[in-house]
Amino acid sequence: MFCLGDFAAAEECVGKEETSLEKMTQTVHITLPAGYFGKIKSSIALVLNNKLQLYCTQMEGMPVAFNRQRVKLLSPYGKIIAAQSCIHFDVETDYIVFKPKVNDTLQGVVNKHLRNTSMVGCLVHGVFYVGVNLNGIHQPGIGDEILLTVTKIEHDGHGYLAITGKMEKLLRVNPVEKRKEIDSGIDDEETGSHLPSSPDHIIPPSQPDPAPIEDIVDKPKKKKSKEKKLKKKEKKEKKKAKKEEKRLKKEKKSGNHQEIEPWPTAASEA
Repeated sequence: MFCLGDFAAAEECVGKEETSLEKMTQTVHITLPAGYFGKIKSSIALVLNNKLQLYCTQMEGMPVAFNRQRVKLLSPYGKIIAAQSCIHFDVETDYIVFKPKVNDTLQGVVNKHLRNTSMVGCLVHGVFYVGVNLNGIHQPGIGDEILLTVTKIEHDGHGYLAITGKMEKLLRVNPVEKRKEIDSGIDDEETGSHLPSSPDHIIPPSQPDPAPIEDIVDKPKKKKSKEKKLKKKEKKEKKKAKKEEKRLKKEKKSGNHQEIEPWPTAASEA
């Protein structure tokens, strides 16, 4: 497997069985906008990168990488057509092209289970999606590597290719999925608690059932909540008293505060 755009890694896979990869030299037409006149190398690389993973009728396949060290200008001059602000020129480079054909065998990694069907989805070279018919073979797991035969190829004319195949055999099982399927030996449905089934934990029918744990835990919580409420009330009353004192002090300073005469008593009347 290689990364898309990695020419050296893709070139090593050329000529191997079950890859359908070919190396070929291709001429590519470049249309360079005026904004890229000072960045010719980066603009050429951008155009060539955009052609990767898209079906090309000239190559009869999908390019996966190009040789960045060998991009050759076929002419030292560009062409301007009519009133266009673009420059047109051609370059030549080496491509690694994925060219599958009907009855070709490929290796793929399962990445999807299709519901209510006898098919799975897999990736070839980690990039190209293939729908695989199982033909009654046991369904492989996610990440399993399988061998498939191409049965149908269609392209829509917009660079997208639809590949269908049938599974031949299972090549390698994904060890991660295998570890997930290993039984731990504990049946969660049948075991109702984590206590061991020893006679010490069996309650005789003559004794009453113990109180539930929730009741025991909730009692101290209720006391704490009452104490918290009382403390909050005290804090609120203290804040109100402080505010009232501040208000009275301000009124005294401003002169608007009127002191209330004390209520007359029997001694004052005498």
